[in-house]
Amino acid sequence: MINASFAAGTDIQSFDPLSGKFVFKFRGREFIASKEGTKFDLFSGRDKKHIGVIRVGSPNSGAIWKKDECIGEYIMDERGKYSVIPIKEGFKSPSVISITSPLTYLLDKI
Repeated sequence: MINASFAAGTDIQSFDPLSGKFVFKFRGREFIASKEGTKFDLFSGRDKKHIGVIRVGSPNSGAIWKKDECIGEYIMDERGKYSVIPIKEGFKSPSVISITSPLTYLLDKI
C-alpha cells in the first residue's frame, strides 16, 4: 500500500490521476514518477533518463531498484511509517535500517 508518507520530503508539482504520472522536485531537482500496476518508474525530469523502480510486493512491502540493481527492501508498519533495509552486493544489511520512504531512499542513492 502506498500512503501519504511515500512522497514525504518531495514537492509535488503536478499529478495526473488518469495516467498515474506525477512531477515533483527533490532537493531542487525535477523528477517524474509513473505508476503502472504494482511498480513506480522514476525518471529524471530534464532528459527523462530512467533512474529506477519501486516495486510493490505486498500491501506492506516491496523492493527498491536503482537501474537493474536491487538496493533495498521496504516495509510499512501498522502506523504507516516506512523502513528500508539496504541491500549491498546482493545481501541484506538489517543492522543498518533506514527510517525513510522508499522514494526518498532511491532519490538519495542517485
